[in-house]
Amino acid sequence: MLIDALWSAAYTATYSPEDNKLRLYSTTRLDSETYARVKAAGFIWAPKQELFVAPMWTPSREDLLIDLAGEIEDEDRSLVDRAEERADRFSDYKESRIEDAQRGHDAVHRIADNIPFGQPILVGHHSERHARKDAERIENGMRKTVAFGIINGMVRLLSPAGAGL
Repeated sequence: MLIDALWSAAYTATYSPEDNKLRLYSTTRLDSETYARVKAAGFIWAPKQELFVAPMWTPSREDLLIDLAGEIEDEDRSLVDRAEERADRFSDYKESRIEDAQRGHDAVHRIADNIPFGQPILVGHHSERHARKDAERIENGMRKTVAFGIINGMVRLLSPAGAGL
């Protein structure tokens, strides 16, 4: 009986009627059997929130959570609270992408600064292989810089803070 009490103490189950989602919080990593049961029930891992979430309530999901946690409590955080946390995460993503784009841009310029403007690749010359690798690095760096810039733009559009832009 004590083992069952300790086992259910490792899990907390909640339900939010606002978004009709069931959530499973665990203080420890799920064992493989429990993980398989949770995944089979349609729960997915939300790494940023550190919980398993089911996209909607079903009787079988409710039964699973009652079996694991003993009871299903009301969700403490509202949709507004979760939206604010999500906006904070997107803000962090934006700052990281801006830094990544700047680093990529700087790396490309360091390579390009060593090549005289308009200098062709000298075919057959001992520098040909190095020049082709530099050209490839410049192209890949510019692609990454553009991609990070696009991601940054998407983050700005998706974040609630950026909606007014």
